[in-house]
Amino acid sequence: MSAAEGRVGAGGYGRAVTTPAPTSLSSAPARPSLAGVPLRSRVSAALAPVGMIGGWTVAAALQPGAFDSVRETISALAAAPAAHPVVMTAGLALTGVCHVVTASGLRGVPRAGRLVLAVAGVAT
Repeated sequence: MSAAEGRVGAGGYGRAVTTPAPTSLSSAPARPSLAGVPLRSRVSAALAPVGMIGGWTVAAALQPGAFDSVRETISALAAAPAAHPVVMTAGLALTGVCHVVTASGLRGVPRAGRLVLAVAGVAT
């Protein structure tokens, strides 16, 4: 028997089981195509982490004293007692808008997935 024919093994209750031969040496999944994704969605997907990380980095740097990200949440940077809460709030708002814009352009993704991303963006 050649490798292309597959392997026959003993199945339960005396039946033979045929295992198909591998069709490819690479088991890596195919890379998804961005061809159908509008540019606005690609740009917004790239800007979302910039808004979040940039917002907390700048807001933490503007805090008097040291901001300890291990002991405090980034929500504290957007709270009223923070030195410049508008900075973190703007970062969160940018991230949320980016999620909604990204979700609107992902036509190849199932509707439920796009809806979850958009709702998360609005909730941000």
